[in-house]
Amino acid sequence: MRRQRLFLVGVGMLCLACLLAACAKEKRVDERAQRLAELEATYNAVAALETATQAKIDYEAYAKMVPEASAAVRAYAAPDDASRAIAAHLSAAIYSHQNAVRAWATKYDECEDCAWRKFVSAHPQFALEDADAEYAVTVLWNTASGELKAAKEALANYKGG
Repeated sequence: MRRQRLFLVGVGMLCLACLLAACAKEKRVDERAQRLAELEATYNAVAALETATQAKIDYEAYAKMVPEASAAVRAYAAPDDASRAIAAHLSAAIYSHQNAVRAWATKYDECEDCAWRKFVSAHPQFALEDADAEYAVTVLWNTASGELKAAKEALANYKGG
C-alpha cells in the first residue's frame, strides 16, 4: 500500500513537472511571437516609406511619413543581437529618409540656393558640381532601399531561427 502511494505521488510529481515545463515552453513561444510581431511592425513602418517613394509620393505626405516611421524605429526595443542587427538596418534606412526630407525641403526654401548650400555643408558627399536636391533624394532613397533589403533578409533569417 505504501509503495502504491509513493508510486502515485511520484507520478503526480512527474505530471506536475511536465505541466510546468509545457507552460514555460508555451510562454517562451508566446514571447517570441510577440517580439517577432513588434519587429515586423517596425519593419513595416519603414517599408511603407519604400512603397511611398516608389509610388511618387509628394513632399508634404513624405515629410509626414518619415517622422512616423522614425518614431516606430526609435520605440522598438530589440531584445537580442539578431533583432538589434535588423533594427540597425532600419535605423540606417530612416537616417537616409530623414536626410532625403531635408534635401527635398531645400526646393521649398525661399532661398533655395542658400538652403542647398547649407544641406551640402552638412552632407559633403553631395558637393558635386551637378548635384541638386533631386539627385540627393534619389541617392538617399536608394541607400534607404539597400538598408531595407538587408533588414528584410535578416528578418527572414530571424523568423526561421
